[in-house]
Amino acid sequence: MADVTVKVGGRSYVVGCGAGEELRVAALAKRLDTEAGALAGGVAVPEARLLLMTALVLADKLDEAEAALAARPEPQPGLFDADEAEAAVATLDEATRRIESLAAGGDDDGGDPAFGEGGLSRAERRALRRTGGETGE
Repeated sequence: MADVTVKVGGRSYVVGCGAGEELRVAALAKRLDTEAGALAGGVAVPEARLLLMTALVLADKLDEAEAALAARPEPQPGLFDADEAEAAVATLDEATRRIESLAAGGDDDGGDPAFGEGGLSRAERRALRRTGGETGE
């Protein structure tokens, strides 16, 4: 267990936390102090009231963030699978290499045995077949 001294609303407090959590607690206290300072606006406000008002403001922000998160559409499972994503990344990497080679004045014939007739990789041909496109092969 560790102790951290934090300052909120002009007053110092010693707060206990788990080992290694000191920086996180200090950062959270800094955020609390910023909110408290904005609420007080330089006016002397009793400590308990200031902390209550600050807690309410932060709870309201948290509630709004949770509502916004809940309103986001759920990710659609099955749109991508890991193998397809990996194949797409490999295809993009190879296409980038080929474009860079051609831009540098090189003669790029695909250079990779995965590229066959028409210069398309297996992954590109597979993607075309799935979408109903023609491979030219």
